[in-house]
Amino acid sequence: MELEENLIKEIASQLEIGLVSFLNLKTGIPIFVPDENDPDAYDSMEFYQEDLKKINSNQNDYIKIKKMPSGNAFRVMKKFTEGVENRIIQEKLFQALNKSKPFRNFRNVIDYNHNVREDWFKFKTQKYIEWVKQNIEYLNKQ
Repeated sequence: MELEENLIKEIASQLEIGLVSFLNLKTGIPIFVPDENDPDAYDSMEFYQEDLKKINSNQNDYIKIKKMPSGNAFRVMKKFTEGVENRIIQEKLFQALNKSKPFRNFRNVIDYNHNVREDWFKFKTQKYIEWVKQNIEYLNKQ
């Protein structure tokens, strides 16, 4: 299955915010729903009932693309940190990654350093696009 770049970007952006993509193999149209394993998603599931029914009634028509696992996401943060040119911010990011709750600490450092924040979001978006492409390639080989 070949997907247009704008569709790959849309899927990547929805995964970034915590949704799961169910891509219809026949139409190429994705449906985005909250991750059922996310405890915060429970409150919003009622808004997605129609989409969930559509997916459940035609399970063989859809492939599921999940957000990046935390191990991969951690490696993305580390790779970004390695490329940060400002050595002071780079050191703060490495320290954040080596503490408990590295995702929260990394985000705090990013949020208070606006020069790096925009670069981080571009970098992360690109890595999510690559993640979606890898998933599609893998599914095409099945």
